[in-house]
Amino acid sequence: MFGVGIVTAFLLLIDRRTSSRPNLTPKDMSVASSLSPDRSGHQQTSRPRAVAFDAFGTLLNIEDNRNPWRRIAQAGAGYSIDPRVVPIDLQGFAAACGVPWNENWASDLDAELRSIRPYGDALETLEELRLEGIKLAIISNLAKPYVSVVQSLLKRHVDVEVYSCDVGSAKPQPEIFARLCAQLDLPPSDILVVGDNQVSDVDGAREGARDQASIGDLFELRCLLLGLCNKEAANDKH
Repeated sequence: MFGVGIVTAFLLLIDRRTSSRPNLTPKDMSVASSLSPDRSGHQQTSRPRAVAFDAFGTLLNIEDNRNPWRRIAQAGAGYSIDPRVVPIDLQGFAAACGVPWNENWASDLDAELRSIRPYGDALETLEELRLEGIKLAIISNLAKPYVSVVQSLLKRHVDVEVYSCDVGSAKPQPEIFARLCAQLDLPPSDILVVGDNQVSDVDGAREGARDQASIGDLFELRCLLLGLCNKEAANDKH
């Protein structure tokens, strides 16, 4: 089995349904500070060469979440196949679940897709990190119909895209993280994974990892990484 061992995995604790930045708890701050210079001024870790973001709940929000996939599965005998790893459309998924097709499900999916928006701090975060020379990636568990919308919003802001429906493997399985490393052409230790799901994003990425940090939101992440970039630049001058 491929052991990814991403050097650091971030779990975003923000409730993205709210528009305000939450206050970080002392526990969050103490974990996050493990990536910052210690009191003696020694850098405890260098900045990553690449940052890979989850899509929904991290960079993007579905404002009109109707989840027709779940409704179809509930109408049948459950998920007979996983639409995140099998490139199938909604009608094909209904057929696979043995459920008679309902046109309302197509309307629900269309409403979801049209309601997808970036969070207010998402694109700014991507652009600031790119200006620092950090490679950027999307690694996301997606059913095929969502890919084109995600690409329309994020493709020009990232270097690499890894979607479960294209790989045939979903987070936290190691195959999708192996594809991420291959497409970035970087070892796992140089990649940082950012997501909002403990199992898929953090546990999947941190097999063999040294650290895990809990960050309140993308603003905190941006400040942390830019601080590491500035520290490295200052060290290079000496």
